[in-house]
Amino acid sequence: MRQLIKFGLMPEDGTERKALEGGKGISQGDSDPWILRFRALRQKITPYQLGRALFHLHQRRGFKSNRKTDRGDSESGKVYEAITRTKEKLQEQGARTIGELFGKQRAKTFLENSKTEKGNRNPQPLARVRRSGDGAKWGYKYYPTRELVLDEFDQLWAKQLEFHGELLTEKARSELRDTIEWQHELKPQPIGKCTLLPEFERAPKALPSSQRARIFQEVNNLRIMPTGESSYPLSKEERDIIAESLLRPSSKTAKRTFDQLRKLKGLSIYDSFNLESDKRKYLVGDETTARLMQKDRWGESWFKLHLVEQDEVVDRLVNEEKEGVLIDWLCDTHGLDRDQAYSIADCPLPEGHGNLSKQALDKIIPFLECDVTVYSDAVKQAGMEHSQFATGEVHDLALPYYGYVLERSVAFGTGSPDDADEKRYGKIANPTVHVALNQVRAVVNDLIRRFGAPEQIVLELARDLPLSAKGKGELESTQRKNREANEHRAKELEETYGRQPNTYDNRMRLRLYEELDALGKRCVFTGQQIGPHNLFSDEVEIEHILPFSRTFDDSFSNKTLSMRQANRDKGNQTPHQAFGHSPSEYNWEEISKRAAELSPSKRWRFNPDAMERYENFEGGFLARQLTDTQYISRLAKTYLESIYGGQGFIAGTNNVWVINGRLTADLRHYWGLNSVLLGDNLPEAESQKKNRNDHRHHAIDAIVVGCTDRSMLQKAAREAKENEREFSNRLLAGTPPP
Repeated sequence: MRQLIKFGLMPEDGTERKALEGGKGISQGDSDPWILRFRALRQKITPYQLGRALFHLHQRRGFKSNRKTDRGDSESGKVYEAITRTKEKLQEQGARTIGELFGKQRAKTFLENSKTEKGNRNPQPLARVRRSGDGAKWGYKYYPTRELVLDEFDQLWAKQLEFHGELLTEKARSELRDTIEWQHELKPQPIGKCTLLPEFERAPKALPSSQRARIFQEVNNLRIMPTGESSYPLSKEERDIIAESLLRPSSKTAKRTFDQLRKLKGLSIYDSFNLESDKRKYLVGDETTARLMQKDRWGESWFKLHLVEQDEVVDRLVNEEKEGVLIDWLCDTHGLDRDQAYSIADCPLPEGHGNLSKQALDKIIPFLECDVTVYSDAVKQAGMEHSQFATGEVHDLALPYYGYVLERSVAFGTGSPDDADEKRYGKIANPTVHVALNQVRAVVNDLIRRFGAPEQIVLELARDLPLSAKGKGELESTQRKNREANEHRAKELEETYGRQPNTYDNRMRLRLYEELDALGKRCVFTGQQIGPHNLFSDEVEIEHILPFSRTFDDSFSNKTLSMRQANRDKGNQTPHQAFGHSPSEYNWEEISKRAAELSPSKRWRFNPDAMERYENFEGGFLARQLTDTQYISRLAKTYLESIYGGQGFIAGTNNVWVINGRLTADLRHYWGLNSVLLGDNLPEAESQKKNRNDHRHHAIDAIVVGCTDRSMLQKAAREAKENEREFSNRLLAGTPPP
């Protein structure tokens, strides 16, 4: 409005401007902006009328597409449908502009009203952008684009220039057009620092180099796990075959199921992979290639491009905001026709960024490819350091801001000494972790001020960090399914199994019994039949496949049903340690065949190197408690180790460790601390529950965590081993109080 006044296209007086909207003594034909936009293409109108038309044009200046944000958005999809309808309507009606399309109709209505002495009655708006329809079928009847609006501006200006040449200067045209076209630039989203080369930004996950590095990391980590035998890594030839199948995906999907990989390698269906589980049935190949190799995009010629060229193309697809610039580059550089270029520009690619920069990827990919080299070794061979923090600087007075310590995990810092710490060093992108680490700093520094630097620090891994909406939905779905399954089993116990008590132990027996269908309802160790006649008797027991006292793994994946005698013969050993030499009455070959029918999460536990895998990959008991690798725990642990100058700085010991929330809950129960909040003389089932409505439970958990030092962990392990030897279900019972 200021510009229209400045260039003489609107009066300075507000009352006069208001009158232009239509009032007493002013004909609708002289004030209706749609009619003015229609008339201005054909005849002379006054400067103020032109200003009124241009202001209206600016108010409805339409949709300005941004290819980076619009792709895949349901709103923009509806907009594009309406834009298409609008363009078709323009062509159908022979209208040059949006104003002519709707203004002509309004002018006709005004003329008819004038003839019937209906005066200035305003017709209903015919061209307002409104949503119509319900549910998924809603849409817009019409929608202008910014390009259509600017084209109309140019046509209106050119026509009125014939009548107001002195007033409509090039300066006025340029400024007004820029104002109508202008839109806030997208605020660039900050990108984290490379974990290996923190001076560089992390590369997009869609980058072919990122996809390639991920694939070789995973395939180099693959191990074949024949049931009942030791696992072994892939040979380079085998690795290359599998990697090639992932790098050249089919036209339908980038996924390769483990069954497909077994077939590719000629393995038995009973031979599993170490990365395979009940929840993971496939490896993901090159998702970028799977999408760009489609016939209507790049096609097979995508594979003719060198990796450097592929990276350049994808970098443009990810970062270029202006579609026209991208289309021109694709056509000029790679000789594509415009339809093909448009299809490529619209291709949905994997989102987000990985942990490494393009510079780091270029360094490690050759080492990942040249041999079956695991990631950590490839990093060392490339001459880079993979550790998080080991400066040896001791912070015994107070913890500094976490960004100073965790330099490779933060992003967005200015590096300026004049800025506040958070702005200078940057912060972790995950807001939950950011807040948690700041709270850790506040608590620990307060304790240090009062008591000095602690000798040891124990952290509990929280199991209930805030979830995303999707995560909450998945959790609620899982909980609902588990609840329904338990209700079904309770009904079975009542109706099918002679009114067996509805206890946790009995429901677990039923769940494990259901799993034995593939084994013909037989004990995996003896092959003896388990049926309704002995399922709930002393003949059958719930057995921990890997000894509980050595793993503290009480999960479903570590349990099966066993005949009582087999459980005793197995004792505190792994299946292979107990039966691998086929002792009297046991046949390891037959045990292996039956074990092969179990789920992948249980199958590997029968291998000779099961405990080795558990200790090194799954996390053995003490190792898991002391060095939990969950993201927030790892960062908090590394952060707190800075008090001691970094991990293992003092006499090679570890002063900070993490324990799992499940162990905290078990110890809280066996130490009788739930009764503090719930009262004494509780039923067994109730005494194991934590009253989450009473927030003092956090204080009690903190006490348990603080008491769980190395000595206590060893005592708990010894107690579990003794109880296991006596085949007690209360495996932690008797753990001494701190």
